[in-house]
Amino acid sequence: MSAKRLTQYGVEVKKRLLDLKMTQQEFCDKYGIPKNRFSEILYGIKPGNKYRAIINRALQIGEDEEIKERTAKRRCGKL
Repeated sequence: MSAKRLTQYGVEVKKRLLDLKMTQQEFCDKYGIPKNRFSEILYGIKPGNKYRAIINRALQIGEDEEIKERTAKRRCGKL
């Protein structure tokens, strides 16, 4: 079994949470995102379409095309 690795998107989210001095749990509680789903999004296990817009707005981040492309490739097993 291999160790989970954050996606590039997950890294950006974690950096922004650090900037805001906010834990994942605090963020999830504040924005009504299930903690397990948040983690699955950061690690690329689930796309999290329902919650990504909330995360992006709340953390004032965007997904550029490279991040979207990498995430899609990882899901398809091509990366």
